[in-house]
Amino acid sequence: MRQYETYIDLQHVTQLSRALTNIEIGANYIKPEKIYPVKGKYAMQFERTKSIARGKDKRGVTGCPEALWQFHLYNGSTYLGRIGINFHNEGVERIVTIANIQGAEGRAEQLEAFKKATGKRFNDALVEKLKEILGPRFHYRGIVNPEKNPAMYQMTFRRAKMPTYSLKTGPASA
Repeated sequence: MRQYETYIDLQHVTQLSRALTNIEIGANYIKPEKIYPVKGKYAMQFERTKSIARGKDKRGVTGCPEALWQFHLYNGSTYLGRIGINFHNEGVERIVTIANIQGAEGRAEQLEAFKKATGKRFNDALVEKLKEILGPRFHYRGIVNPEKNPAMYQMTFRRAKMPTYSLKTGPASA
């Protein structure tokens, strides 16, 4: 038993509990098989994060170490970007946290074409659709990554009227 005792402590049990809750809530409220049409050939789809160690898959999707769930934007079968999300409970409140916003590498022109076609940036469109699908039964939060385009994160969450938190400092706004 000695070899496992470092994993049986309050911190690790708490992390395991949160991960299981994240899986359970996500599995109850999102449908990875469902495709959400946007406009023309544009569509969105949920996916559970796969291995973060394998790099990009054949679509260009990487693992998302910050988030267990992802909401993707596609143009036909071409992956354009995502938001990474997690679920947890605080008392009786269900919380959705957006922990990652990322356009697909090398697809800046296609993301700009999406903006021209829809009038929205990909990040704003994904957050808006997420809130539409999950609705008011959830409280929404955004995590601002200070090292990866914090201005985009802050503006996305401000436009979505979501409280933000910083990875380094805790609550950033209400």
